[in-house]
Amino acid sequence: MLEGNILSKKLDGLTISNGMAWTADNSRFYFIDTPKQRIDAFIFDAEKGDVTFEQTVIHIPAEEGHPDGMCIDAEGMLWVALWGGFAVKRFNPFTGALLATIELPVPNITSCTFGGENLDQLFITSARSMLTDKQLAQYPLSGNSFICATDVKGVEPFYYKKAF
Repeated sequence: MLEGNILSKKLDGLTISNGMAWTADNSRFYFIDTPKQRIDAFIFDAEKGDVTFEQTVIHIPAEEGHPDGMCIDAEGMLWVALWGGFAVKRFNPFTGALLATIELPVPNITSCTFGGENLDQLFITSARSMLTDKQLAQYPLSGNSFICATDVKGVEPFYYKKAF
């Protein structure tokens, strides 16, 4: 966070930082640290740029994949790409309930975001890295991007404006 043009650390003890999403009112920040297999919620103070841990809202068992990229939809639900999980899953961060699963023909899903004219298409990326030749033959679409129509809309992207 910038404080008078000085960067300051807000979280420590992180391993592989991945998905990040803010609620529409900017009061809550969701964050994935992949090896921890969870999505944590933080109270976000936009004026000060502070984040305070609130609670873990979703835990994903390792056998279902590892949480990677993430986005939030207009209903405040989280869409989570699962590395090694062949899927993107939609979760309710208030209850932890799994709401939907989009299965994909590739193992390593890296990220997802909403786009399209009406923000009702989910753009999904995948990876080829760390797959053996045998796995690549089995999953030849690995590394491709996919588009999936959804019944819900995403949110407008946030555009960074340089402050200095």
